[in-house]
Formats: sequence, structure tokens, C-alpha cells
Amino acid sequence: MKRVLILGSNNNAALSIAQDLGNDYEIFAFGFKENFNKVEYSKYLKDFKNISNHVNIKSLTDSILKYVETKNIELIIPTNDRFTILMSLSEVRDHVGNTVISTPEYKMLIKGMDKFESTNMVCKFGLKTPKTYTLKSFDATSFPVYIKSRLSWVVKDDKFKSGYVKKIKSHDAFLEIKNELKEDEVYIQEEVSGVGWGLEILAKDGKLLNYFAHERIRESNPKGGYSSVAMSIYPNQYYIDCVEKILNELDWTGVAMFEFKGNYKEKASFFIEMNCRFWGSLPVALHSGNRFPHLLLKVLKNETVEQVDYKEHVLAQWLQADIIHFFKILMLKNRSQYNFPSVYSTFKSVFFSKMENYNKYRDDWKPDFYELTKGFVKKIL
Repeated sequence: MKRVLILGSNNNAALSIAQDLGNDYEIFAFGFKENFNKVEYSKYLKDFKNISNHVNIKSLTDSILKYVETKNIELIIPTNDRFTILMSLSEVRDHVGNTVISTPEYKMLIKGMDKFESTNMVCKFGLKTPKTYTLKSFDATSFPVYIKSRLSWVVKDDKFKSGYVKKIKSHDAFLEIKNELKEDEVYIQEEVSGVGWGLEILAKDGKLLNYFAHERIRESNPKGGYSSVAMSIYPNQYYIDCVEKILNELDWTGVAMFEFKGNYKEKASFFIEMNCRFWGSLPVALHSGNRFPHLLLKVLKNETVEQVDYKEHVLAQWLQADIIHFFKILMLKNRSQYNFPSVYSTFKSVFFSKMENYNKYRDDWKPDFYELTKGFVKKIL
């Protein structure tokens, strides 16, 4: 297994996979040309192909399968929900021949990816969850709440349709959109507060082989969003024990991330969702010495994998996202209301703190340079 195809070439996970595996494997990438695909600038990339984000699923599938055949790809690693769902479908898996796909088949995948189903499942293994309702069971007396799609993406009319998350602050606001919602597509959760953190795992046949955890230190959007700075942590053993039981229930093989809110040292954190793929803060794991992509390939080749004793309190920064964080702080007029630090202290932390760089691993510097130049221009436009 020497030729690896990364599906989705614009995200942090894709770049980390290429950088971690690039010395030992031939790395190929497939993405959407509308995105800024920073993997394409990695010194470890052998070849890439981009396709329009607007093509239908059949055209997308045909293009991927043709690329896999032409390049003699031996392993496919999806890095976002759309490609993960696509690669789980039997009509795709039946046409890749001996090529290995790193994610589970659809029936297994959807048990973890369906946020309502996974929320109900984790409760029986001891994890705490926000109060969760269906449309029928919601009593419309407690606000604010979040109305969430059960799936981040669904296949509909030969296209991918994105899900959504909407914060509802009042009963009247709920009534305004209630008739637009479908019982089997959404669920409702109470709002919970606390520090965001994630527990990442690698498993085989339901057995936990390796884990890693990170805490969100800063987010691109100060009011809530993806990480711009994260730190490696060791959570309470309680969470690891609970996740082991969940993985066994799912008979899971592959990687995943369990997202939480709350104090990771205590047992009161809320489970938010399970991401059934590589995660955006994967660079933190690599900088801490936990090489998940490398270990995933060992699992797929039936080699022995043991828990990695990774470094704790390693800080890593996604510089582009952290610069965005700074400018959002600068524009806020009510920082004290949210207990945000001053503009000056944020400026020092963003631009002068010594942290590992999300994009720079093994002296692969071009992706970071081009994200801060071409990537910023594309984001603005």
C-alpha cells in the first residue's frame, strides 16, 4: 500500500495527512477548485485533481473512480463529511476494486454521524448530554435552544445538501420556522456553556488502540467557531472508558473525534457530537508526537498499534484563523460582556507567542505561505 489519495484538499487534516505520510508514501489529493487547496503546495504531494463544487454526485463519483484507476490508488482517506459519506456508499465501494477505503460502510458510519442517534446512544454509556428533543417532544418553554440537522450533509436529488445549526432565542422565533422543519431531519438541544475540547481516537473492530485530546484555546470567531489555537491535554480517564464502550457498540474501525464542552478534568462535560473522520486540529496531535495518519495505515495493514505517550500542553496555532480572531476582537464593541481579553493582549498572543504552526510540519513551509497570501485573498473575495 504505497499510493494514498486524500479526498478534500483544502482543510488542516488533509495537509497533516500529506505531511505525516509523505516520506513513506506517494500522496495524491482530490478537491474542489472553488476552495483554496493548501495541500497542493505541500512538498509531499505527487499529484492533485480539482473538480467543480457544483457537479452532481454521479459526475463527482465518476471523476474520483477514474482518478483512482488512472493513478493506481491503493488507499483512499476522506477528510470531510461529504467525501466520507460518498466513500461509505456500497455503489462506490463496489467499484474501487482492491483499493482500501479508510472509513466504515454506510450502515456503521451513519450510527456515529447521525447526531441525534449518537446523542441518544452515548447516554447509556454514562456521558452527559445537553437536553435533547425531537420536534414533537419539544415543549417550547426553555430558550435559547439550537435546532440542528441530524446530518451535516445529506444526498438529495443527486446533489449534496448541507445541514444547518440555528440558535433560537424565543418561542415566537421558534414558531416562525417550525413549519419549515421536518421531524426526521432535525433535533433540538438546549444551549450549554463551557470550554470546547475533543477526544480523538483510532480503533479497530471496536477496540480502542490510541487516543489523543485537545482543548480549544482560541477560536476563529470569538463567539464560537473552529479552533485557531489548541493545546494537547490528557482528559479524565472517565471519558476514555466511556468512549471505549461506544466504540465497541459501533464495532468501529478507523479514526473519529468526540467533541465535548466543559471541564475535561471533571466528569461533567457535555458530549456534543461525534465526527467520523479526521478532525481540523489534527496538527496538534502531530506536533505532540501522536501520528494518527501513520498509525491508521498500520491498522489497515493489520500491524500492531499501541497507545502513544504524547506530550501534554503543546500549543499549536492556525495563523490565518488566529489573525481573523484578532480582527473580530478588534471590531467587537462589547468585549467585557463576553469576558474577552483586551485588544493589546490578544495582539501580543496572536502575533508574538511561541507556538507550533498548524501548517508547518517537517519543514513543509509553502502551504502556510500561500494560505497567508493567496488563501487570504480568496477568503476575502
